[in-house]
Formats: sequence, C-alpha cells, structure tokens
Amino acid sequence: MLMPMLAHDLTVLEFDKVRGLLAHHTSFSAGHARALDLVPSAEADEVERRQQLTAEAALLRELRPNDGLGGARDVTPLARRASLGAVLLPSELLEVQATAHVAARWQATLDKLARQLPTLAELRFGLSDHSDLEAAIAAAIDDGGEVLDAASSELRRLRAELRAAQERLMARLRELITSSGQRQCLQEPIITQRNGRYVVPVKAEYKTQFKGLVHDQSASGATLFMEPLALVELGNRCRQLELAAQHEVERILQALSAAVGQQAEALARSVDTLGELDLLLAQARLAEAMAATRPEIVPFDRRRPGEPVVRLVDARHPLLGGHVVPISLELGADYDVVLITGPNTGGKTVALKTVGLLALMAQAGLQLPAAPGSRLAVFESIRADVGDEQSIEQSLSTFSSHITRVVDMLRHAGPRSLVLLDELGAGTDPLEGAALARAIVEYLLARGTYCVATTHYSELKAFAAASPRVENASVEFDLETLAPTYRLSVGLPGRSNALAIAAHLGMPAEVLGAAQRLVNPEHGELEGLLAEVRREREVAVAERARAAALAEEQDRLRRRLREALAETERQRREAWRRAREESEALLSALRREARRLRERLAAEQVTRQQVEEVVREVEQLQPLPAPPEPVSVELPEAAEPAGPLAVGVEVLVPSLGVVGTVLALGSSHVELEVSGRRVRLPLERLAAATLANRAQRRAEAGAPERLLAATFERAAPLQLDLRGKRRDEAAYELDAYLHDAYMAGLRSVRVVHGRGTGAVRQAVQELLATHPLVEDFAFAEAREGGDGATVVRLSS
Repeated sequence: MLMPMLAHDLTVLEFDKVRGLLAHHTSFSAGHARALDLVPSAEADEVERRQQLTAEAALLRELRPNDGLGGARDVTPLARRASLGAVLLPSELLEVQATAHVAARWQATLDKLARQLPTLAELRFGLSDHSDLEAAIAAAIDDGGEVLDAASSELRRLRAELRAAQERLMARLRELITSSGQRQCLQEPIITQRNGRYVVPVKAEYKTQFKGLVHDQSASGATLFMEPLALVELGNRCRQLELAAQHEVERILQALSAAVGQQAEALARSVDTLGELDLLLAQARLAEAMAATRPEIVPFDRRRPGEPVVRLVDARHPLLGGHVVPISLELGADYDVVLITGPNTGGKTVALKTVGLLALMAQAGLQLPAAPGSRLAVFESIRADVGDEQSIEQSLSTFSSHITRVVDMLRHAGPRSLVLLDELGAGTDPLEGAALARAIVEYLLARGTYCVATTHYSELKAFAAASPRVENASVEFDLETLAPTYRLSVGLPGRSNALAIAAHLGMPAEVLGAAQRLVNPEHGELEGLLAEVRREREVAVAERARAAALAEEQDRLRRRLREALAETERQRREAWRRAREESEALLSALRREARRLRERLAAEQVTRQQVEEVVREVEQLQPLPAPPEPVSVELPEAAEPAGPLAVGVEVLVPSLGVVGTVLALGSSHVELEVSGRRVRLPLERLAAATLANRAQRRAEAGAPERLLAATFERAAPLQLDLRGKRRDEAAYELDAYLHDAYMAGLRSVRVVHGRGTGAVRQAVQELLATHPLVEDFAFAEAREGGDGATVVRLSS
C-alpha cells in the first residue's frame, strides 16, 4: 500500500529532489523512470523488503563492482510495434539483442548469488529467456547495423553474384576510360555512380560521339554522366541483383521483427525487471554517495512499549552540501511532541525537514545519511506544513494558507501519523497565535499523533517544560559571532537573543535599558528559569560523557587482558603438544635402539634375562600426559586507569600473558623483570597493566606465571627458520624468538637464513651484533649449513 500523501507534502519536504538525485544514478530509461516515480510505502513488510533489497544491492556492488546494466534499453515500445507487424530497423533490432543479452547475464549472475542475496535474487524469475532471439539477431546483423551475408543462404548467393557482376562491369569500365579512342571524350578518367548506375564523366561536346545513356549532368552543363551503351546489359544485371539482395534483406528484417513481436510480453517483463534492478543499484550508489546506513524499521504492531518511533543519530539533510552539522532526535519513547525554538536562519526548518524527509526515504527503501543505530516506525501518513513554496532559505507562508493546511492535517491525524509544523501559530497576533499553537499541540497529543514543530513563542517553551509527553529543543546561537551553530539540543529551550544581539551591534545603552524595563517580568523569570535548566542540562551531559568515556576505557583494558590470558593458554597447550610429540619421537627411537641392542647382545652371548630387563624398562617409558585444565583467572569488575610508564611500574606483556616490573626505560625498548629473569622488549609489545592493588594483580597473574615457568623449558624450539621472509619480517621474528629462547633457558640456538641475495643474512647479523641477550654468534659449520645459518650463544 502506497502512503496516502499529498503532492504538497512530498514537495515541501523535498522528496522530489531526492528522487532526482536517485535518477541521476540509474543506467537506462526504465530505471530512470522508476526513480522519478518512487513513492514511500505504508506497509511495514513492504518497507522492510525494500530496505533488504537496497542492502543486498549494496552487497552486490561489493561482490561484483564492475557489473552494471550497460547496453540495456527500454525496448518495450519496439516490441509492441513489432507485435503489430512493423518491421524494425537493424539498429532497433540491435537494441533488442543488447537488452536480451543483459537480461541473460543478470539472470545467470543472480542465480549464482542466490544464497548470498536471497531477496534480490528473486528478480531473476522476472527475466525471461531470450537466448534464441539474441542468437538470431547476432547471426544476421553486425555491430555496425549491417545485415550479414550469412543471414540467409539466398542473401549469400545474391551478394556473391552481385560482387562478381560488379567486378566484370568495373573491369570493362576501366578498359574504356584507359583506351586511347575514348580518352579525349572524358573530362577525367574516373568511374562514379548516378541513380544506382555506373557512369563516366563525358565532355558535353562529345555527347554524340560517345555512345551511351545520360543519367545526370554537372551544374555548369559542361559534363554529362553517361553509362556506356555496351555496358547497359551488364549494369542492368547488377541492378537486378542489388534489388533482389535488398528484397532478401527486407525479408530477413521482417522475420526477425516477427520473432521480436512474438516475445513482446516477455521482453516487457524483462525490461521491467531490469528497470527494478537498475533502481536498486542506483539506491545503493546513492547510499554510498551520502555515506548512508540502513535504518531499523519498527512496525507499529510489533513495537514494544517505551520504544521510540523515531530515533535519528547524527542525521544529515541529504540535499545540503559542504560541512553539514548533524542532528540527533527521538520521538515516542519519553515524549511524542518536540518543540524546536531558536533564532531565524538558525536551522529549525532544516531540522524539521530532516526528520520528515528521512522518514519518507526510509519508507521508500532508501538508506539514510545518519549514523548506525537510527530507527523509524512505518507511519501511515507524514504531513508537513512548511509554508507556501518555502525552501530552507525563503520566507514564511501567510497565516491563512498555514491554517488551511493545519486544519486538513488535524482532520486526518491519528496514532500512526507524523505531523511537521513550521512556525506553529505564526502570522497573527502573538497572544492568540501562542494560544492556538498550544491548543493544536494538545489536540495532537490527545489523538496520539507524533509531532515536530518549530516556534518562537515563549509560552510554548513553558508548556513543553510542564507537559509530560512534550519536549523542548533548540538550535544553538553563538553570541560572539552572531551566527547560528546549527546544533540541535533536545531538552533545552531556545533563548530570546534580540537584546543581546542589539547590544553586540552597538545599540545605545539607554535604549537597551528602556527595552529591558519594558519586558514583561514574567517573561524575564521564564527566560531565567530556562537558562538555569540549560546550564544544569549541559553539566549533566558533560558528566555522562565523562562516565561513558571512562567505562569504555575500562572495557577496552578488560578485553585486552582476556585476550592476553587466552593467548597464554594457547601457548601453554602448544608447548605441551610439541613436548609430547618430541617425547613420543624420543621413545620410538629408544625402542628401536633397544631392539637393535637386543639383537647385538644376543650375538655376544649376553644372557637373555639381562636383555629382557633392559627392554622392559624401555617399554615402560610413557609419553607426556595430557596437559592440565587451563587456569581460570577471575577478572575484577572494574579497573583504575593506568599511570605513566616508569621504573618500578608493573606492565602486562601480551605475548607472554604475564606481568613484569620495569627495570629500565629506553627511547624504544624497556627492560623488565619477568618470573625472575631480565627481559628486553620493544615498547609496542607492552600493554598498560591496570593495577589498583599490586598484591591483588600478582595474585591474579601468579597462576599463569607459574604455569609459564613450568613450560618455558619446552616453549621455544632450538632452531628458527627465516628463509622466504622479508628483511623487516625476519628481524621482527628473530627478536621475538631470542626473547622466547632466553625465557625458555636455552643457551645456544640456530638461525637458518639461507644465502639468497644476502639481505636476510645481513639483517640477522646486524640485529645479533647489538642484541642485549646475545653473548656471541658465528656461521654454522659447513656440515650444518655454513654461511646459510648462524649459531647464536645466549647470555646466561
């Protein structure tokens, strides 16, 4: 069901301009027409389906960024003409062929992507199979619009005979113009055509001497274009063949046009489906251009109590260029009516239009220029009064036209309506206008209608502050620059800035004083009360922002600690797995050696009892058992922010999952004491440890530290292979490996870097020469790799 809106409402909210932007992103006329005809829907399921289609179209552009509808044409009128017996031109048939090809390509594409794009892929069922028609046209007409010889055997035969006849005719004509007997009769020795006949230019004075037929003459009459009499029969033959070939071409075009006419309805369906696909892709392109997001759609019948019907987060008016100040606004949770106050040209009307326009866009299936988290209900009607032909920059409407539209809105307002009223009650006596405006708001509240209105009346500010379902909002004004900031503050009424602006502009003090005395005291008290509310609101907002930032930092630190503990457990299990594999390999080797020794000792007359005792001892050896259950460490519910890095401060080492104490600080490295060992690490490998209580942190981290100490002996392999790494990758991995090997208690390790270009070998040598954990190093012996490997001795 389409939304029952008046054209006036769509126009004043500038939805037609959004449709124009959308049409600009379409690829062919069918999609362009659909974009200009787009209207919002009042059916929740239809709105959700449209939003899903737009989201899947955006995903389609990510999956197939180069796919489009280039070549598609709205061939519906051509197909309809062909169905009535008209013969289409070759160029028109090529448009049909191109459209059939695009339909076939998109049918195959959507079929392949049906699992990823389930809703969008349903469009493939509207695309008919025109492969036979496409093949027939392609076989008969080339890309230039010429009918091919291969279009039929008869056309091939006729054109072959025509070419042969023309060649004979041209040969005879060339003989004639080069013969000495005829040369003086010719203006110049060339062959041309007149009226489909081959002729030569003859001087007028030789008309009687040159035997032939005159087909044309020059403008001056000095030259006659004559067909030699001896070649008339051959020319007639060529002309007959040309006419026969032309007739065959017409027959072929008629047959192809008839085939198009037979598929007229199917072609119309395909064009309609391609037009819908073009529109959806245009909606995805428009969303990209506006940096838009998909809103959450909330049907009224599935809305939970207390949920907002409108929540716009950092919403921007889509038609404003340059730097646009976003607005955030809610309706339906704590309040149903928002009254926006503030100075003229301050952005009140922009805010009002933004709410209405984005609601229309959402119900039309368009994504919104707003931050994620925006949500909108599906309104049955969205009505707006923004004045007579008023744009954002123009003046207000007259009171009578304003009231006429408001009366119509009130007549049709209901609990699923959104009403937008600009300068409510303006254009008449202020006292009566304010009273009328308040009565209108109360009427809308009683009917459960949602409303956003702008006003200058202070009485309405007080009414909003005292009414439970009405909320004040304002656009801010900078008194220093006398310019609006365009920021919308919900919960804060706008102030009257007339006297302040006058003072800033140099109004005499005695005039300002007199004006101040003439102001109604009650008005001054109201403004003071509203100013106090504003100050308290600003303090509360600042405190909430500070608390939210602190909570976010705490959550981030807790996530990092959990990740570090998870990495510790992963490393523990990996170390245990490697140790078990090594023990199993060692046991297998021992058993093989035991069998070999048994055979050898038996040959040397050792008693069988001694051999069996050795074998039983070996067989009783077992591989390492399964690792123990992971250590569970309870995280505190809250943590204090970390202080600056300094000697004596405890920090977290994520790569080891343990806490260490800072012993010394450098510009890019830090030395730590970890589990009784001295370790040097880059600063970026540390994470701040949130230590409200060091003893508590040691208790929390003690279990993983003891676990690491127990497994360090097997945590690092004896060899690091850097072959195939880039220079910077090799240096980074070597530095980490040396620290792991040192922590594992290894005294000597082997680094394989290969020979290659020598870049990795050089990087290894340079790092080892300055590394604090390296005592000395040298190339391996020839039998162990030579200069393709380096043996490193670590510090004790």
